[in-house]
This record gives sequence, structure tokens and C-alpha cells, in this order.
Amino acid sequence: MLCQLDRKYQTHGVKIFMVNSSIVSRTKVDVMAVIVKRRGKKEKFDEKKVYASVYSACVECDLTAQEAERIADNVTSEVKKFVKGKKQVNSTQIFGLVIQKLAKEHEAVAFMYETHREVIINN
Repeated sequence: MLCQLDRKYQTHGVKIFMVNSSIVSRTKVDVMAVIVKRRGKKEKFDEKKVYASVYSACVECDLTAQEAERIADNVTSEVKKFVKGKKQVNSTQIFGLVIQKLAKEHEAVAFMYETHREVIINN
């Protein structure tokens, strides 16, 4: 019997493939959140930006590269969980979440991140 792809469609972030009227595959599609910046500009979520800004704050507080990597990985992972499945997120929400997570990891880094926002992100 020849298999023929009847149809392929996506619903609620899941791609569904049907062959001979039977569902043969369901693939979860990661929906990339759109970040709304403070001035209204929109861009796709980029976890590298979160990682880099957290890492930079750690380095500014004289943490070792290993400790900075660990903290940046932990915080980035939490932000990814927060953003996952959302269509749109305000950058201020991400900023607040990062500060909250950093405060649990290292208070001085949280302070550096919060008070030096423009310097760290724009360098």
C-alpha cells in the first residue's frame, strides 16, 4: 500500500501530519516570542542577549568566568521558561525577572544589572 500525505496542519503550536487519514506525527513547534522594547520596537526573543547582559554584570562584579557562566546559564534558562509559549513579552517584564533571579544568585550582580542597564546592554 502506498503512503500518501493527506495533509499537514498546525494547531496550538503542534504540527500534525496525516497519512492515509491517520495521524502519523505530532511535532511541537516552538513559538518564538516577540519582545516589545521600552520604546515600542519589536524584535524576536534572543536568549544570547540575556546571557550576555547577565554575564557582563557578573564580570563587572569580579566573579570568575566559571561563576559568571553558571549564573548566566541559570538566569537565561529561567527567562526562556518564562517566554516559552508566549506570543509577546514586554522587555520590562524580562528585566524584572532577570533582577529577581539574579538577586537569588548574587545580590551584587543583581544591583549591577539593575543600575547599569544602559551600559551593560549597549556595550
